[in-house]
Amino acid sequence: MAEPNTNTQNTPETQAPPAKPAPEYIAALEDIRAIAQGANDQHRTMTWREAVETWEQAQGASDERARAAFFVHIGIATTGECLLLDGVEDDA
Repeated sequence: MAEPNTNTQNTPETQAPPAKPAPEYIAALEDIRAIAQGANDQHRTMTWREAVETWEQAQGASDERARAAFFVHIGIATTGECLLLDGVEDDA
């Protein structure tokens, strides 16, 4: 006769919920562009950065490195975002 499983480490109740995948900013370029051009709740044009924040809120997730890579992709990355991607610590 088999003994009952007393190992609680692998039961569904003790496992952490699966991590939400990082948003794919570059894949959503056209969606973010539409938000920037006025397809948003406020019906106004926005900067790319405002549009990204609005898109992130709609996705319910954000990722600092992926956001920085997106800004590099569209050519508006700040020095701090480039340093983040390069793995350089900002001591300032």
